[in-house]
Amino acid sequence: VAGGDVKATVPKRLREARLAQEAGPFEPLSALTWNVAGFSVGAHVAKAAKAPSTWSGEDNLREVQRLVRRWRPSVCALQECPGPEALLSLRREYLLVGTAQSHHGHVHLYCRRGLSFDRVELEGAEPCVAARLTVDGAVVAVVACHLPSGRSDSLAVERTACVRRALARCGAEDCGFR
Repeated sequence: VAGGDVKATVPKRLREARLAQEAGPFEPLSALTWNVAGFSVGAHVAKAAKAPSTWSGEDNLREVQRLVRRWRPSVCALQECPGPEALLSLRREYLLVGTAQSHHGHVHLYCRRGLSFDRVELEGAEPCVAARLTVDGAVVAVVACHLPSGRSDSLAVERTACVRRALARCGAEDCGFR
């Protein structure tokens, strides 16, 4: 310790380290969203330009799951999943909060095991899954959606209204969403 008192500094740092250990490691809340869009839903199979010619929708789905397990987000939203069932390789580390049918496949929302959450039931057939997470006493609303694209004003208004309805059900109607 340059210019400091070693006897005073070392015990202080040890105390601080011990206190940090007692509090547990800090882990920020993280989220990941991914449009699987390589799994065949109907006749369409999307593929990256650099993907090998043999790359299939099943390959893409396996790779997405591998990356989710590698990055370990707290919350994961996947769009265009092939069905409503939880993806097998995510079941060990994640709980499926819920699924919803969208215009193209299914929306899945996952929370990492150990995270406290409550699923929020949405009215109607919204292509959304919603949850309230409790993190260090704070409540965080999470909504996973897969809305149709398009440039028409009426479609944009409906997409915005859909997300607002889902947020309102979570109790987050005044969160600045535009």
